[in-house]
Amino acid sequence: NYTYPIPVHFVHHRSLRADVTPLLFIPGWPGSFLEVRKIIGALINPSNFSLQAFHMVAPSIPGFGFSPAPEHPGLGLRDAGQGFNDLMAQLGYSKYVFQGGDFGAFTLRFMANDFPSSVRAIHTNFWFAAGNDTAEKKAYIEALDYYDKSIAGYRDILQTRPLQLAIAMTVLVPWGSQGGYII
Repeated sequence: NYTYPIPVHFVHHRSLRADVTPLLFIPGWPGSFLEVRKIIGALINPSNFSLQAFHMVAPSIPGFGFSPAPEHPGLGLRDAGQGFNDLMAQLGYSKYVFQGGDFGAFTLRFMANDFPSSVRAIHTNFWFAAGNDTAEKKAYIEALDYYDKSIAGYRDILQTRPLQLAIAMTVLVPWGSQGGYII
């Protein structure tokens, strides 16, 4: 359990309608609230009154996007979820719905388990498959396995040595180009 304060950058847009549901949007890595900037208006003020309106809260995951990095070791996605639930309570939302992708998808699973009286519903675009009893599931599991073995190295470095990677990128990557080298 992380016992230190968790400073979080967030944007908060309130709907003018009375029939509103608070929506917590947690982006994936390396995302931020910028992922939803083009749809915030439609979510807080839908053009059709029969559509659900939302109060929108979009924080950046601690240490990513615009949120400062934790000052103490040990902050995980479950702890970040505690911070997000605290944020929603500070904004006056005792119950809310939640959208999470990538890291946000992991966080929402923790939050749904840890705060069942607050989290009313979840939506994610990042699912895991169990079992391979159909050709579709088998293909999906093979794709996930390929991702883990061939593409996810950068994610693994971020999970285990983020500061070293940040230093390397700051010092060695030519930011003026589309790519760069980490030596």
